[in-house]
Amino acid sequence: MTPSHQLESDLKANVYRLDGGSFTSVLSFPLNYVKGAAFEDYDNGTGLHGTKWNPWEDVFSNTQIAAMSTRPLIHPQPILANIEFDHEESMILVFNDGSVIKVVQQILVRVQLVPELLPSILWLLVIF
Repeated sequence: MTPSHQLESDLKANVYRLDGGSFTSVLSFPLNYVKGAAFEDYDNGTGLHGTKWNPWEDVFSNTQIAAMSTRPLIHPQPILANIEFDHEESMILVFNDGSVIKVVQQILVRVQLVPELLPSILWLLVIF
C-alpha cells in the first residue's frame, strides 16, 4: 500500500509569504497536470514518456538503476528550481526534474570516478 504522502494526487506546490514572525499562504496548486515529456521515443514506437510528476523518492532502487543500462530512467520528480517576477509582478515558478540529481549521485557512487575525470563528466552533464 502506498503511503498517502506518496500518491501522485497529493502532489502540490505551496507558496508562503513571511509576515513578521509568521507565514501566510499566498498560493497553492496541484502538480498533477500533464507536463512536457521528459523523453520522446518514436524510434521504438513508444511515444512520449515522463509527462507527469511523480512523488519524491530519496533513493532509486537497484532495479531502477540496473534498467538504466538498457533504457533511460524516466521518473520525473518536481523540485523548485527558480522563482522569477515579471514586469507586472506576477510570480513565475520553475520546476525541474529532481530525479536527475539522484541519477548523477548514483552514477558517481557506482562508477567510483577518478577525481581527474570529474570535470569531463560534469561537462557532459551540462551539455545534456
